[in-house]
Amino acid sequence: MSLSGNHNSNAASTMTYIGIGSNLNQPIQQVLTALKSLAKLPNSRLLAQSSLYRSHALKVPKVADTGSAEPNPIDTGLIGTRAIESDQAIESPAAAQNDYINAVAKLETRLPAEQLLLALQAIEQSHGRIRKQRWEPRPLDLDILLYGDQTIATDTLNVPHPEISKRHFVLYPLAEIAPELIMPYDISLADLLKRCPIDELAIVELASETTSNTAPSAGE
Repeated sequence: MSLSGNHNSNAASTMTYIGIGSNLNQPIQQVLTALKSLAKLPNSRLLAQSSLYRSHALKVPKVADTGSAEPNPIDTGLIGTRAIESDQAIESPAAAQNDYINAVAKLETRLPAEQLLLALQAIEQSHGRIRKQRWEPRPLDLDILLYGDQTIATDTLNVPHPEISKRHFVLYPLAEIAPELIMPYDISLADLLKRCPIDELAIVELASETTSNTAPSAGE
């Protein structure tokens, strides 16, 4: 089973998980179209996709000046020494935003992580994404949640995703397609789910032909 596109047969492939979200301009269609775009990425193969989930927009945090606050132990295990922004945040009332539609995709790729990030940003831009501020509504958001068992901390990319342990709209779709997943530092997805209530998160009911967990090969 080869990966789509022209690729170096000597390059090792990496299993990666991509978080998908939208709350503008027909969010369901935005997410479905993004999945099709992921299936067409070069040197990559879309292996599985979760159901679509509906969730409320996150409350906009005000970052408190806490100096060297201790990060959450679970997140420390996931991303090493990088401080977690939300651990230093004070929740303020959420700005009026539409609910989000979310999903998670499983991708096998030979793209290096930084190159994959650029490819995802290009897909976002093709959907009209313009980055102005972090907590704004967006037509499409694509995040690298996990890239194999690697931990990455650069100016442009942090993997595992720094907020993965707190986001029910990431963990539950991820568990749908990878229930036995073990993350870096031997942290199991099952353990994170125990600490993250499902709350208002709900599966979006779609026609049967759009809800299959098994993704088609590129070009099908």
